[in-house]
Amino acid sequence: MNRVFLAVVLGVLCGRSFAYPFAQFKDTTEFVERAPNIVIAECLAVTQTGDYPDEVKLNVLKTIKGDAKSGSVLVAYAQAMEPHARYMVSDAGGQSKFWAVGELCVVPLPAWFNIDELTGKDPAQQVRTVFDRCLFELEWRLAPALQTKTLLEKAINDPSGYWDVSYVAAKLGELHEATSERDGDNLSSLNIQGKPLRSNWHNPVVKEGALFFANASETKPSWEFSPSRATNLEELAGKPLQIHFFGAYSPGLPVEIKNRIRYLGFGKELVMTKPEGNRVILVTSGHVYFARHVDDPRTVFALEFADGHQTPQKITVRYAVVSD
Repeated sequence: MNRVFLAVVLGVLCGRSFAYPFAQFKDTTEFVERAPNIVIAECLAVTQTGDYPDEVKLNVLKTIKGDAKSGSVLVAYAQAMEPHARYMVSDAGGQSKFWAVGELCVVPLPAWFNIDELTGKDPAQQVRTVFDRCLFELEWRLAPALQTKTLLEKAINDPSGYWDVSYVAAKLGELHEATSERDGDNLSSLNIQGKPLRSNWHNPVVKEGALFFANASETKPSWEFSPSRATNLEELAGKPLQIHFFGAYSPGLPVEIKNRIRYLGFGKELVMTKPEGNRVILVTSGHVYFARHVDDPRTVFALEFADGHQTPQKITVRYAVVSD
C-alpha cells in the first residue's frame, strides 16, 4: 500500500457536504441490497467536470453484483479516486448513471489484496471481505501515528495547567455590551475589550450561532473558549468556577467534540468543525461562555448571549472580566 491508499481512505471516511444525492451507510446487508452494481475495478482516468463528482473511467476486474463484464470499461461518477489504483466501487442507486457517491461507495484496495479471495462467495460475503481487508490495512498504517498521538498527549499533560483556570469565588468586573459589525467576509465581529471576535448568528429559529477561533485576517487561531452552565452573568458572581479552555488545536482535544457529539457542559453541544476552513464552536442564546485571547490568557471574559436578541445582522453580547 502507498500514500494514495491512506489519503483516499481518509478522504472517504471524513465525508463532506454535497449538493448531490449522498448515500448514507447503515449496514452491509442494506448496502449490498441497495446497490444495483458493485465492481472491483482499476481507475483508468479521472476527468474534472468542473463540478462534483468527477467522471471516472474504470477497468472492471471483477463484478460482485450487476451486469458489468470483466475487462469492460465503465464510466461512473465517483468521489476521491486516483488513476492506476484499485477500488471496490458501488453504485448508490437511484440515478440514471453509475453513481458512486456516498459512504463506502468507493473503497481503495490494499496493494497486496488478492481478488481471488472473493471467489465462491456471495455478494454480501465479498463486500464484507473487502471491508475487512481495508480496515486491517488502515489500522496497520495508522498505528504509528496513533502511538505518536498518545505520546504527545502524555507530553503535554504537565502540571503547568495552561488549559485550566479556577476561581474560589468569582468576581465580575464592569459589565459591557458589544454589538457585532460586519466584516469583509460577510460575517460579524464583536469588539471584546478592543479585541475582535469573529462571530456569526446563522440560525435565529433555533437560536444558534458560532464563535470563530481565528479572525478573518489571521493565519493562526487567537481565541480559546469554554462552555458554562450559567444562563446569565450574574449567576457567576461569588461562585467557585472550574474552567477548562479549548483552542482550535488544543492538545488532547476530546474526540467527541471534534465529531460533533454531545459534550457535558451546559447540556447542549460544544461543536468544532471547519466550515470554509475555519474552526468554530456553536453557541446558543440564553447561555454564558468563557473566552480568552491567546495574547493575554490570564484575562478571562464571560460572554452572555441574550435570549431572543440575536440575528444574522446584529449580534449582541454582554460581557465582563472574571477574577478571583
